[in-house]
Amino acid sequence: MSFEFSLAHLTVLELAPIDLLKAAEAAGYDYFSPRLVAVTGNEPHHPLVHDKARLRELTGALKQSRVKVNDVELASLRPQTRPESFLPVFETAQALSARFVITQLPDDDRNRALEKFQQFCELARQYSLRPMLEFTSWSQIPDFKAAKQMLEKSGMDNAGMLVDVLHVSRSHTEPQEFAAAPPSWFGFVHLCDASGPVPASREAQIFTAREDRVPPGLGDINVADILRALPVIPYSLEIPNSRVRQMMGAGNYAAYCLEKTREYLESHLSRLQAAG
Repeated sequence: MSFEFSLAHLTVLELAPIDLLKAAEAAGYDYFSPRLVAVTGNEPHHPLVHDKARLRELTGALKQSRVKVNDVELASLRPQTRPESFLPVFETAQALSARFVITQLPDDDRNRALEKFQQFCELARQYSLRPMLEFTSWSQIPDFKAAKQMLEKSGMDNAGMLVDVLHVSRSHTEPQEFAAAPPSWFGFVHLCDASGPVPASREAQIFTAREDRVPPGLGDINVADILRALPVIPYSLEIPNSRVRQMMGAGNYAAYCLEKTREYLESHLSRLQAAG
């Protein structure tokens, strides 16, 4: 069984999108996943959406590359956010031929969040983008059940769910729960691992998510059970680890993550084939 891999930007966030493409290509990834919208105010950010020269450079490089764009991120629909404010992001994603846009709903008002999500999905449809709703244990959509409920209530046939192995573990979502969702909801997986028990505090959970993940098989998450419960779909390697990345350098670290992930999947291949 062959697998497809994407290099998620958070893994090597210091790289500009053009360098992210080059790193993905050199390491042997099939896709890459640029972050078009910053998540925090202090993270490295490359304003591709408003830099037409850089966008032209990247689209030109993509035409010459076998590597494609899997998804863009992050569309965070906060209480004050207008869904139409993401139109420039959609236009950029369309220029890059992206397939998915990662979406989160940090809003305590579920009805307002639902309405904005529906509007967002309708706008994304015009750009052939599929919104992927992501649950995170510290957010208002904390687990699979909450994400499933939101997708079902939305009635949006172009929406799906992004499963991140770390967030499955941190939210105590059981892999067998995925059987309650249509397989078509799952377009790709954020694949990683993490060491130790689930941190008690929100701050510690966020630190692990952004700074201290490890490749599959090098931590304590039962990654294989999660993968067996899902269709065999592209694996986006979101494995930020500031300490190891700084020692190796971004390009070498991207290659290391892919190498270790391939080794893990090969060692579990028969079980994944049986699931497929």
